[in-house]
Amino acid sequence: IRRFPKKDVWGIDVAEKAIEMAGDRARLASVTDIPFPDNRFDVVHSTDMMEHLRPEDVTQGIAEIRRVAKHYLAMKIATRVDQAGWKKYVGHDLHLTIQDIPWWIDQMSEEGDEVIYRNGDTFVLKLHQG
Repeated sequence: IRRFPKKDVWGIDVAEKAIEMAGDRARLASVTDIPFPDNRFDVVHSTDMMEHLRPEDVTQGIAEIRRVAKHYLAMKIATRVDQAGWKKYVGHDLHLTIQDIPWWIDQMSEEGDEVIYRNGDTFVLKLHQG
């Protein structure tokens, strides 16, 4: 039997209900102010979240993600207007920053970083260690 090391997985969300459902491995927080120390995680994974940031918060969100990530960023980012029709319920589009994936990769990349996987709206960025 092959044994794997225990994974240290944490999550953050701005919704209290999501935190209640996630349990003690999640924190109420925004990506613009992540409550973990520098280089805390080998991989930071985000699914369908970045597009919900206001354009003026994107730079800070990316800086925080990079700050807590040690080796990889794994991202899935919607690149079009919300198709679920939430606007009729909340009065505005929920996707506040609509950009294509090359734009997001450009925003997240620093010199020496490498895109090691890309498929549609999903990519993995290997962070330069230097």
